[in-house]
Amino acid sequence: MRPAVEAALAVAREGLTADPPVAPPAGLVRYLGFKKLSGPALRAIAKVVDADDEFRARVAAAVDEEAVGRAGVLWLRRPEGWAEEIEAIAAEQAARAVEEAEARSERDARRRLAAAKAAADRANEAARAANAKVEQMRAELASERSRRAAAEQVVADLEADVAHERQARADLERRLREADERAAKAVV
Repeated sequence: MRPAVEAALAVAREGLTADPPVAPPAGLVRYLGFKKLSGPALRAIAKVVDADDEFRARVAAAVDEEAVGRAGVLWLRRPEGWAEEIEAIAAEQAARAVEEAEARSERDARRRLAAAKAAADRANEAARAANAKVEQMRAELASERSRRAAAEQVVADLEADVAHERQARADLERRLREADERAAKAVV
């Protein structure tokens, strides 16, 4: 309906500059200077146009369906059954708006789903990489543990060898002392 209401304001402005001037309905005068129309202003203008059959006929004569749409032409010209046809147009527009909103919602949901799948794929890839790194570190740890165990065994073997050698040295030192003592007794 907005185009028809805006056309009514245009016809009212043109009437003021016509020769002879044609005065607009009194209720429209305050809106003639508006550049942008709010919802309440549009509704107020529509009420004025709706109530003034002569002015509405002037507006209807000045516009075509291309300019104001089918609903606008019906509202201005008011042929038989116009109100029902406007209701049907409004219902069709509402259904189309619902379909468009549902389509937008579905596109948004698909986009969010694709983004979530991409994020899940990235997370899964990161988890696989982390698991591979953990497995690599476990293998390295097992290898280190094995080398450590081998080194500890070498140390234990060397410590045993050192203990054995110390014992052998102590035995040799004891026997050397005993031999020294016997030799000293024998010389005497």
